[in-house]
Amino acid sequence: MFVCLVSTFITQRVRFYPIAVMSALSQVLQATNGSSVTHPYLSVVAGMSLAAKPLDVAVIAPSQSAAMASVAVVAAAPPAEHEYARWLVKDALRVVGGGLHPNGDWLKARENLFRAAAILQACGLHAEAAEAFQQSAAVGRVMGTHDEVLTTTAFAIENYRNAGDFQQTVSLLKEQYELHMQAGRSLSAARAARQIGELFEALGDASGNEDALYYYQLAQPLYDASKDCRGYSLQVRFKCACLRALTKRFKDSAETFELLAEQRQATSRTQCYFLSLLNLLCDTEGDRWAGGLARARKIFEQYQDKDKALQSGAEYSLLRGVLEACNAPSLAQLDAAHKRFSLLRPTDADLPFVDTMIATVRQNLFNYMKPYM
Repeated sequence: MFVCLVSTFITQRVRFYPIAVMSALSQVLQATNGSSVTHPYLSVVAGMSLAAKPLDVAVIAPSQSAAMASVAVVAAAPPAEHEYARWLVKDALRVVGGGLHPNGDWLKARENLFRAAAILQACGLHAEAAEAFQQSAAVGRVMGTHDEVLTTTAFAIENYRNAGDFQQTVSLLKEQYELHMQAGRSLSAARAARQIGELFEALGDASGNEDALYYYQLAQPLYDASKDCRGYSLQVRFKCACLRALTKRFKDSAETFELLAEQRQATSRTQCYFLSLLNLLCDTEGDRWAGGLARARKIFEQYQDKDKALQSGAEYSLLRGVLEACNAPSLAQLDAAHKRFSLLRPTDADLPFVDTMIATVRQNLFNYMKPYM
């Protein structure tokens, strides 16, 4: 059995049982003698059979356009349904192909594109579903249904993401960000910017890190302005701090981690102080070597006063060892401290770049020692 499933603004999920579904659908099927039907709140494709088990039903609240509201019975789509969906897309594009003349036909075309996208999504054809959702949004944009455009575009984004189309996903998220900012929806804009940042961060290369940092920095003040989004605010700020370290903005990263340490608790505070001091050591090079080391030792003592957990453990062992190696100076001592840390370090997914930072400190130490070798 397949019934078209997606519309705007899902408010809740309930469970209907076969007897209730049969009662609701039989009237429609009797009226059409089993053919395909279009109903303001229920779209049924011919050839269905009712299973003898509860069916998931999504109750979808009406949006500004009542035609977009629907009740959707979720089930697996038969293989042939994607051909029907493609026909709906082709017919809808034929209607709008005559030019920009919003009317009743365009409203029907928009609904058919949305219906086709829902079928294609249920068939697992995410690339085609995303394109159909995007075309439906384009028609809605001309008709001025801005809220529906945002919702339909969100469905397109999800399907492009599932299809692995990075460029289209990012492009539509950027569009979402701009539209939300223009409408004054700061939290929705923050979410779009954060999602773009996550996509670029997942690339794991230098260019991706730069782009990820840019979009996280767009999201940061928007989350900061909301008292209800402290968790997201801290999460995005932490990501910004990590990416600043990875893009060699060590001083900025150190300041951000120190700020986070004042806002976090327990092990998170220790971790942030630890990463802040590592960034200071990465920034200590060249003419700043002597002054940077002296400042790092002083700040290390201050951090220990603020956080007793930094007076022992893996982080303490590494920082103490690195400071002593730089003061000696001795590459062998630094390598030994790094090796001890590798054996003791916490298994924390937030510390994937610590080895890279230690390598930077080692290079700084080598450059300092080189003239005396």
